[in-house]
This record gives sequence, C-alpha cells and structure tokens, in this order.
Amino acid sequence: VGTVDEIDGECLMPAGSLTLSLGGEYLGAAFVQDEPYYTAQNVAVLEPKFDMSLYSKLFISTLIRKESRTLFQAFGRELNTHYKTDFTIRLPVLKDSAGAPVIDKNKEFSDEGYIPDWQGMNNYMESLPYGDRIAERADC
Repeated sequence: VGTVDEIDGECLMPAGSLTLSLGGEYLGAAFVQDEPYYTAQNVAVLEPKFDMSLYSKLFISTLIRKESRTLFQAFGRELNTHYKTDFTIRLPVLKDSAGAPVIDKNKEFSDEGYIPDWQGMNNYMESLPYGDRIAERADC
C-alpha cells in the first residue's frame, strides 16, 4: 500500500513473490511484487516452489482475490486463520487431445494427480486487453 526508505537491519523480501492481505480493509488483495520489498503484519508472502511465469502468478493472484472476497469478510471471518489450512483455489488442468485430464503419477500438484495448465493460464493472461504489455512491466 506504500513505499518506505531502506530499514537498517531488516532484510528485503525477494521480487517475484506474491503477497496476500490476510485481513482488514484489503482482505484478499494479492499482488505480484516486481521489486524487492518489506512487508508488515497480517500479510502472507507466497513463494512458488518452482519457476513460475509472471502470467501464471497474475492469474493465480486474481483467483485468490476473487475467492477471498467471496468466502471471507474483513474484521469478521478473515483469511489469516484459513489460508494455510482450508483455503483453496481451483486452477485449470492440463488436458490431452481428447479432452481428458493428464494425470501425473507422482502427484506433484494434487492428491488426484491433476497438473495445472500453466500454458493455458499464460495464454489467457496474454489474450486480455493489453496482456501483451504485462511482460514489459516486470521481470519476475
């Protein structure tokens, strides 16, 4: 919600992570941070476990924002007690040429073996008005 000068003795969080407001007026606001940053209380830092494109991060942050606003309420049922335990979002899954889900036997992404359709998310974000300009904005 703002910028500050460098804080002696405090480490910056890395660019490219997502931040999620867990309560208050900005409940559910999720942003991709395109520069190193500091964060305050009541903000979760979500770091991908693998390299993820900026487009995928933006797609996911939008889903988080929409789902948060639907299920949670500022100063009431806030996200801070739920985001690590029972907060989920549904991502599009990778499908084969016949339209059936591609299943990962190692179950890296889900207990059922579904694989997120990262390319589909990227294509969707790029297809939005001005979507071709997103990559120019940040290098996350």
